[in-house]
Amino acid sequence: MFHLRRYFSIASLLAFILVTVLLGMLYRSVALHMFIQLEENKNVELTQSFANSLWPELQPLIALTEPSTHQDIRDLPIVDELRQAVIQQMHGLSVVKVKVYDLDGHTIFSTQVDQIGEDGSANAGFQGALRGEVASELTHRDTFSAFEGTIEDQDVLSTYIPIHENGSLTDVVGVFELYSNVTPFLREINTTQRQLIVGVSIALLLLYLVLLFIVSRADGIMHHQHAAQLAAVEEIRRQQRAVAVFQEREHLAREIHDSLGQVLGYVNTQAQAARSLLSKEKYGETDRLLERLVTVAQESHVDLRKFILQLQTGEQDELAFLPRLAAHLE
Repeated sequence: MFHLRRYFSIASLLAFILVTVLLGMLYRSVALHMFIQLEENKNVELTQSFANSLWPELQPLIALTEPSTHQDIRDLPIVDELRQAVIQQMHGLSVVKVKVYDLDGHTIFSTQVDQIGEDGSANAGFQGALRGEVASELTHRDTFSAFEGTIEDQDVLSTYIPIHENGSLTDVVGVFELYSNVTPFLREINTTQRQLIVGVSIALLLLYLVLLFIVSRADGIMHHQHAAQLAAVEEIRRQQRAVAVFQEREHLAREIHDSLGQVLGYVNTQAQAARSLLSKEKYGETDRLLERLVTVAQESHVDLRKFILQLQTGEQDELAFLPRLAAHLE
């Protein structure tokens, strides 16, 4: 018989676990996507604010065309002034580093001064910003150099933002890269994800218990009906066996009736023969004939009683009685 409760309990438990995991993953994916979109929009606005307020200081650096001068930019007094201005504007914000690239991918400014002059042209985010696209990347940093020193074990979102001159939406004159410390927000997302998983798990557990109770009742009813069905089938088989035994005994009764009829016919014939012998005063032959009739009647009576007893006990030898009865007639 199909074990409904066992199958349901295993299948539904696995399904509920899978649903819980998928919901947790879906929530995290959607939350991260929305969060990155919001951070990108915020960074774009910050970049526009920086560009508007610091453009007079940035424009001379972006205008540098000689690659050999990029390594010397860090020694310019304007770099330190620009760095202090950026740090002042970033105070109280989640931004931990700012970098500026020229169109060739060289770092012409960074709040981490030793990065000035580095080549970032191969970076996919930089290449996308040259096409006017905003690109972000979320990474976990074991250590990271920020405005206020090195931070450890933090999640950082880096955003590449194109710089447009004079409000143009097509002419890109440089690329901003902003690094934001998003660790608190990710922790909030992780906390909410855990709460969601716990809440969904509790709800699914309650649903699982209710469904398990219903299925258990249904399984019990099915087992009861199956047992009743087996009992009914067994009763039908018993009745079929009883009918078969009855039909067999009826057949044997007809056979016995026919055989006894033959015996009685034989006895009647022999009795007439004895009567004829008596009329002829052949007393010796008559006496032998009557003795034979008595023997046949007694033996037939004994065999018949034995056979009836065997029929009652169910141990009858169905084929033994009739041949013995026929033997008496020979």
